[in-house]
Amino acid sequence: VANENSGTVSVINTGTNTVSTTITTGGTPAGIAVNPTSNRFYVTNLTANNVAVVNGATNTVVTTVPVGASPLGIAVDPDGTRVYVANGCGADVTCGFTVGGTISVLDTASDTVIATIAVGQGPIAFGQFIGPAPPDAPTTTTAPPPAVTTTTTLPCTTVGCLLDAARGGACAGQTVPSRVSGLALAARFIEQAATSPPRRATKLSKRAMKAVRQARAALKRKHGGVSPSCGAALEDVADRVMAALRR
Repeated sequence: VANENSGTVSVINTGTNTVSTTITTGGTPAGIAVNPTSNRFYVTNLTANNVAVVNGATNTVVTTVPVGASPLGIAVDPDGTRVYVANGCGADVTCGFTVGGTISVLDTASDTVIATIAVGQGPIAFGQFIGPAPPDAPTTTTAPPPAVTTTTTLPCTTVGCLLDAARGGACAGQTVPSRVSGLALAARFIEQAATSPPRRATKLSKRAMKAVRQARAALKRKHGGVSPSCGAALEDVADRVMAALRR
């Protein structure tokens, strides 16, 4: 626990819920971050404009690292090689907010700043704001629409391509009503489902099927305000997409 007014850090024993020791860091300690790969933790000293590096085994300050003005937020990356410090006032030690804030990047092997990143004014972050990358989502595949005998010439199988072919062919120059263009919405849902985890892919497929049904119903009403040839082409697209979704 960082005790700002006393310039100390209290170490609490979680087994007894008592303070086991108190470490003097000075400089108004604010943020604390623990290195997951070593027995060290890092404390931002708000008014001293530095970071205290503490050995967790001995509860002593190993060194202090100068950073930007008014450091608050701090985090250690998952592999324990970098520490990131949010400096609220950046390079402005007067904290007049005349310039933007910065992020100091510390190398944990040398306890030195290896990079300074300019950001907006007053960056503040508390708690662990860096984590491991999420695991790769399992990939799913959407079967292409089955081949059917049709009088409409569509030179491809993917939903987006089928719809584009219809628009550029039999539907060229015609305004397709919004309800009919639900086919385009279905195409997006299907594309998203192909790269989504299984549960989300199932939801997206159901949404795609609903969009196709709505478009199909609109087409049944005198082809939704388009020419018979355009309506036939769009019906063919809808039939192909629905057949694929039902597989």
